[in-house]
Amino acid sequence: MDNLIAGSYDIALVQAQKSYQAFELAQDSTMMIRSMARRGIVFHDIEEYEEGIRVCREAQKVFNQYSKANADLQAMIWGITAINYDDKGASDKAVEFYKKILPLENQLSSDREIIRTYNNMGNSLMKLGKLDEAEKYIQLNLKANIEAEFDYGIATAKTNLGTIAYKKGDFS
Repeated sequence: MDNLIAGSYDIALVQAQKSYQAFELAQDSTMMIRSMARRGIVFHDIEEYEEGIRVCREAQKVFNQYSKANADLQAMIWGITAINYDDKGASDKAVEFYKKILPLENQLSSDREIIRTYNNMGNSLMKLGKLDEAEKYIQLNLKANIEAEFDYGIATAKTNLGTIAYKKGDFS
């Protein structure tokens, strides 16, 4: 993750693969999946969306084969799959994955994934021109960020709401 954040994508991919191999040897399926998902994020960030989707499919196979019902892992796989679809231009497919995450809300260890999903789904819906539905999810995101006192999230949600209003022709 440090290399990903620093923009050292080649190193991040190598480290994620090494991490996967170490956790495979240790038979730790949870960390195997996390390592694969990190690769999905790296591929997203370097705009290799098909590779990101492929890696997430592999992570899903490992999840299905080895993991107990772990909502956090499932939401992570679906969320990373969705961002790859969205930025590759398949926002409708991204929304399908985001909608799968929402029923997991009460099973997740924190509300972080749901808050992120509200924002991301709102953005995908905005790209699809479904502005009323996009606004609904961005409002949910805003409310959650206000409750969490997360200023960056609040600012992002307000910016998105401004974009939706602009697209609706509400310039006030």
